[in-house]
Amino acid sequence: MNMRSGKLSAIAALMLASSAIAADWVEVGADTEAKYYVDTESIRVDGENVSIMKRGVYSKVLTDNFGGHATAFK
Repeated sequence: MNMRSGKLSAIAALMLASSAIAADWVEVGADTEAKYYVDTESIRVDGENVSIMKRGVYSKVLTDNFGGHATAFK
């Protein structure tokens, strides 16, 4: 259990560091599972195509069953 909390702390620290590097994350929505953000400096328009960087910050670790074993998504 202690190793797991250490890993979660390291992931949180990396996410905070990468948030500082990203120029302008703006919250665009939320639900009971997560808050959703887009980086306004990543918006690119190419004709009818628009691309952006988006991020979902989930309130808990999500798991799914792949190949008979649980896989965690963070």
